[in-house]
Amino acid sequence: MLLLNRLGPLRYHRADAHAAAWTAAGHPASSVSELPEGPERRAIELETDRRAASPYAALTAEERLAVLADLAALPG
Repeated sequence: MLLLNRLGPLRYHRADAHAAAWTAAGHPASSVSELPEGPERRAIELETDRRAASPYAALTAEERLAVLADLAALPG
């Protein structure tokens, strides 16, 4: 439960980054499901990753590995 609570803000941060990247590309939210795979969608995903990276950049390599290990230990 603690891991879930701590990951929540990161998920919301990524969702905000995705919305900002989508908007910056000139698309309304409704077009998310309509834009086919291809260079434009990949560019939006890369911009999302760039915008969402700052909290992870603050982690040390050891901390990032700990987060990954915790995620890998989750069932499913």
